[in-house]
Amino acid sequence: MQPRVTGTVVPETRRIQPTADQWRLAEREMESVFGSAHLQCDGFNLRLCVSRAGTRKFTISFYVDGFFKGEWITKDCEERRRFFRPVTRPVFPAKFIRAMAKAVGKKKAQADYSKKVTYYSPCWDSFGALKRHLLKNNKSVRFVSIGTLGSTNGG
Repeated sequence: MQPRVTGTVVPETRRIQPTADQWRLAEREMESVFGSAHLQCDGFNLRLCVSRAGTRKFTISFYVDGFFKGEWITKDCEERRRFFRPVTRPVFPAKFIRAMAKAVGKKKAQADYSKKVTYYSPCWDSFGALKRHLLKNNKSVRFVSIGTLGSTNGG
């Protein structure tokens, strides 16, 4: 016999977020050269790791369900929306726009040369920006483990 349902069933819409202590622990871990963390975000397994970006520069990169696919950068998909860093840059430098303003007029230069382009980067320079992006674009964010040894610190 099935239970009697009264009214309509509403899906769970509550946001699940880690505690402030878990975020602090993860941020401290990402400051380490060999830092890593494993998260569960809306059913996606997200592995964060510190990777080398230059001679003395390190960034936070990620793997979704154990993979990083190049097509996520160019294709509009869930992975790009949820985990990639959107970067907006002007197509033309400000110096060029100022020169064109003198040549063709300010209004025409602003209309023709002030376009911007957005690209998506898999590298995060700031843990705080990554945290804000994850919380804004995912309903459920949960730490599975924090650290290279895989200690479980999340609920």
